[in-house]
Amino acid sequence: MKKRRAVWLSLTIILLLIVIISLRIYYVLYYKWQDEPPPKDDDLIFEWREVPDVENAYYYLKQLEPKVTSMTSTEDMRISDMRDGKVEWDHEFLEKILAKNTAAFETAERMVQCKVYQPPRPSPSSIVLTFIPLMPLKKLSRQWYFQALSLIERGKYEEALDIAMKITELGHLVESSPGSIIDYMVGHAIKRMGTGIFQKCAGKTALAKDVLKQYIDRLAECGANVEGLSNSMRAEYGYACEVIDEIVRGRFSLKHFGSKYGLYPERLKPGKLFMPNKTKRMLAETFRELISNLDKSLVDMDIPDNLPELDSLLGNVPLMDRVPIGTNKVGRIIHKEHTTLFYHILESKCRENSVVGMTRLLLALKCYKIDYGQLPETLNELVPEYIDEVPVDDFDGKPLRYSKERKIIYSVGEDMKDSGGPTEKEVSKSKSTRGFLWRDDDPWLSIGF
Repeated sequence: MKKRRAVWLSLTIILLLIVIISLRIYYVLYYKWQDEPPPKDDDLIFEWREVPDVENAYYYLKQLEPKVTSMTSTEDMRISDMRDGKVEWDHEFLEKILAKNTAAFETAERMVQCKVYQPPRPSPSSIVLTFIPLMPLKKLSRQWYFQALSLIERGKYEEALDIAMKITELGHLVESSPGSIIDYMVGHAIKRMGTGIFQKCAGKTALAKDVLKQYIDRLAECGANVEGLSNSMRAEYGYACEVIDEIVRGRFSLKHFGSKYGLYPERLKPGKLFMPNKTKRMLAETFRELISNLDKSLVDMDIPDNLPELDSLLGNVPLMDRVPIGTNKVGRIIHKEHTTLFYHILESKCRENSVVGMTRLLLALKCYKIDYGQLPETLNELVPEYIDEVPVDDFDGKPLRYSKERKIIYSVGEDMKDSGGPTEKEVSKSKSTRGFLWRDDDPWLSIGF
């Protein structure tokens, strides 16, 4: 009898284990590996507007490309040496180069007068974003930049500052593009040329303070283009979703993610390795978080602690090898590829705001010195006569720093630690080159007057 009970007990346990294992398999096959409904993402879709050609800067950009004559590498190097003080300025040599682009400069000025920069809507059936022909514009802006520096050397400060403002506003306009993040970064680079001219000119200009104050006010509108960056993030979200749809359609190869797949096939159907809707939901959540951070200083942003450095993002390790194995691995690869860089872009946004703020302060300090013959003890003495308020350091949310003794304006940088600004060696190097310097951690400007 006892033996029979033991047998029945054993069979019961075995059957129970079979049921548990079967339920587990059923759960994995039909729930854990099952995709979810498509996410609601209406808030992440950019609303394209009908813009007349004559009011759209993109219309003039298309006309610009065939008009731009690029400098040769020899010409560029020679003018760069002039800028850096290695050789004397040859203004006639530069004017001959600029004369080749007279029509292009006129077209660029028409772009600056526009209030909207909107490229054509990307095709919904293509995974390739519309890449805007911005490189000719960047090259032309570089020539414009050199022209302004030449004008400074000849004492034509008002003309130089006029060009500086046009370049800065042009970069700000390009940043507003609802295209890829590449468009925003090109606009950022163009704007940086414009602010660089202001910084170079501040130490030499003899313009009246009323003229300088006009530029201080206009630069207040040229901080980081939050709306443009938000547009770029929405565009990148749309692009990532299109990549997902193309994989589902079987038109997109996993070779996009690197050359080492292990046992993974080139093309995948939705399943354990790839869950399209779950991936879109992950992307939507991350891009919403990124966009919500745009109005914040770095100290208040929600940024993951374990972000990889940019060097590792741009390295040679295939993405397939950077993501641990597990459910929806391909989806996690797509998410990583299309979002990680944007957290670093947030730091760039803070840097841009801080440097524009420092440029405005530099001009305000110049105005103060015109009136009083010396620099103020604190930046608060500039308010409200020369500037409406002391600009905020977009890294820690506090006012930008200033030292009268060391003649510097500086930001705490990404580490948000006030280290007192650059070392004396760095200040000395800055004064002997261009009068300003960008650092990876603590942006700062020297006061050359």
